[in-house]
Amino acid sequence: LVIADVDVFAAVLAQGEAEALAGAAQAGRDQVGGLLAPQALLALLDQRPLAGLGNIYAAEALWRAGIDPRMPAKRLDRQQTARLLRGIRAALRDGERRAGRYRTGTRTAPFKVYDRAGRSCTRCGEAIATLTQGGRTTYWCPGCQRG
Repeated sequence: LVIADVDVFAAVLAQGEAEALAGAAQAGRDQVGGLLAPQALLALLDQRPLAGLGNIYAAEALWRAGIDPRMPAKRLDRQQTARLLRGIRAALRDGERRAGRYRTGTRTAPFKVYDRAGRSCTRCGEAIATLTQGGRTTYWCPGCQRG
């Protein structure tokens, strides 16, 4: 996955993206502070098999795919991997429309889970929760991110 303009996600070009995503799911690891971390979110942040996703878009992609960020990445099946790929594309398209995270200091479109702790999920109504993974705050919905 290649991001042509990292400031605004102006273009996302894919070459072998399904294979790269499958590689990320199979690797399912990120070396964080010397500890092996197999969770799905941390696997997405590992820039070796799939470059270009940061914490915000990884959380948003996992929400769109309905995948628990704590799930071991190596346990993702083909259907979950396909949903995750669609979720990544959707999260990056939203970022492109938003022209990055913020525009002139105000949000032009709210995130689905990121920075919404305690607020209702737009899909199922349950409160958005947080957890710490790899020293970062992960936002997720315990109601609809189950698998």
